[in-house]
Amino acid sequence: MVETISNAVKNRARHLRSPKALHVVVLSWLLFVSYGLFHQVFASGHVASRMFHGQRIDSSQQVWFLGYAAHLLTHPSHPFWSELMYAGQGGFNLLSQTSVLAIGLLAAPVTWLLGPLATANIATLLAPVATGYAMFLCLRVMTRSTLGQVLGATIFAFLPATVGPAQGGHLMVTVLAYPPLLAAVIYDLLVTKKRSPRRNGVFIGLLTTVQFFIGTEVLAMTAAIAVPTLLIAYVIRPRTVEVPWRALGQATVAALGVALLCLAYPLWFALAGPQHVTGPAWAVVPYAHFDVSAIVRSLTTIVGSETPGAGRNLNGAFLGWPLLCITAVAAVVAVRRHLAWSMVALAVVAWLLSLGRAFGSTSPWANLLPMRQLSRLPLFDAMLPTRFVLFYGFGVAVLVALCIDAWKLRLDQVLLPARPAVRTWSQVVLAVIFVAGLLPFGLTYSSLPAMAVHEPWWFANRAHTIPSDNTVLVYPTYSSLLFEAMEGFPFKTVGGYAIIPDAHGASSFIGKRHALDTFLVEAETLGGALEAPTLRELRGSQSALRQRGVDNIVILTKTFNAGYVAATMVALTGALPTTDHRVMIWSNLATHVYPSVTTETQAAVDACALSHRRSAAVAASCVATMLKIKEFR
Repeated sequence: MVETISNAVKNRARHLRSPKALHVVVLSWLLFVSYGLFHQVFASGHVASRMFHGQRIDSSQQVWFLGYAAHLLTHPSHPFWSELMYAGQGGFNLLSQTSVLAIGLLAAPVTWLLGPLATANIATLLAPVATGYAMFLCLRVMTRSTLGQVLGATIFAFLPATVGPAQGGHLMVTVLAYPPLLAAVIYDLLVTKKRSPRRNGVFIGLLTTVQFFIGTEVLAMTAAIAVPTLLIAYVIRPRTVEVPWRALGQATVAALGVALLCLAYPLWFALAGPQHVTGPAWAVVPYAHFDVSAIVRSLTTIVGSETPGAGRNLNGAFLGWPLLCITAVAAVVAVRRHLAWSMVALAVVAWLLSLGRAFGSTSPWANLLPMRQLSRLPLFDAMLPTRFVLFYGFGVAVLVALCIDAWKLRLDQVLLPARPAVRTWSQVVLAVIFVAGLLPFGLTYSSLPAMAVHEPWWFANRAHTIPSDNTVLVYPTYSSLLFEAMEGFPFKTVGGYAIIPDAHGASSFIGKRHALDTFLVEAETLGGALEAPTLRELRGSQSALRQRGVDNIVILTKTFNAGYVAATMVALTGALPTTDHRVMIWSNLATHVYPSVTTETQAAVDACALSHRRSAAVAASCVATMLKIKEFR
């Protein structure tokens, strides 16, 4: 009986060592950890009824983009430009956004079946799985120990810099398969040489094309890290190592050929096409950075919150002292591995770049930081230094795997004469030590909180009664993006939430900033600081309604400052709206004759808009009474 059990255990162990079973186990493990972090979004039992707390506007935008990719397949139009947002303002350039087109197109069947919110939730769950599995494949090429490969893949997949943004609608920095897969191909090209250079070059070209449509920021940052790392690796290489220049040339030609063939037009459209932007894509945070101590500080305070792993307060730069010590040991133990020192160089370069301009502008040390000077260049001015932490996380993950490799090799050499049981237990002890060393890193997390999504009845049942070619002003603009996507984009909207050029071509969420845009943004975002619009602003807003060909105005009355907007729209249109399930609608405005905006109009808005900003019905009635408006639309 004992012999039978022993044989069964041995057979099971042999089965798990088979390549297919190992890959299934790794994928299952990554999915298990990911579900532990993100399971609250599925707590209701339906994948499309909840969304993560955090940056709700960014999350709604991500749902919009994922839904748009599926919409594009069933409603063919220009693949990189759309007027479903910013109608009458020139539309927007999808390649200037974090539109994750590749993910949206791949997940289109899910969107058609379950809706874009379900797609966003499922993609968030699977993003670390894809990232970790790509890292596992990379480490399979570079290292020998399965334990090291799994731990390295887990570290990279669940870096704080990816887990934090995952709940805020930032799939472009959560799906990070490109850096490890590219590293694996380059390693094969330079070291293992199992595939032909041309084949590796074609694969690099295809990988680059896919990453371009996931996110150009990670693509540019990968290049910014790879170039100095390869130069350092070349300088510190052993004298006996010959660089395969011919193979590199063949691979480069093949990669450039594929990439240019696939990306020539998209790249032009992103850089010079309609509604493209120049300079930093995120002008509001071009020099966001981490400080020197961030690498060992697990939390950062956001609005007084100090809950581990909950919300955006998880410090994206955190690794912790135990993981840093393991990394340091890795560099020493694996000193004979050229790859180890290359990864040390990569991690240090990435960490320095992540500091941005961390020191004060008057500090002499500030000039030594790479981003201090590089941020003046066209490529680097569009990068967020904080996101370079993703790459020192990559270096640390590889170093951990190399460290386990080196220790296992030494143990095998020392314990070679020992019995198999002793060697087995030594491997178990080694695994326990490394896993225990990583526990402080893992314990900084908790499952990320989610909230229920309540779609307004009007969107679900009335939005499609508006002709699809109509231009509609919806208030609130940002919050309604989610519902527009959930209903399959029933109409074109004025404004939106995307990157469009301002009057100087620089990045903006408003564009050329007409009075109407400023009015709507302030109404949705300001509280006590909100002021009544001036006569000039009222006339500018009315002019924008005409110029943009607004056919309908829709106001969700149970929203922030709805009364402020409703009162102003009654004054500008000279008409009262119809009300349908807590939604005010002004229809057929394309043929509507707008009244003149006079001092009496401003006086009515002054008297009613702010004093009744929380009650749309009262505010609208107040303005109608003062201006003697009796027409109900």
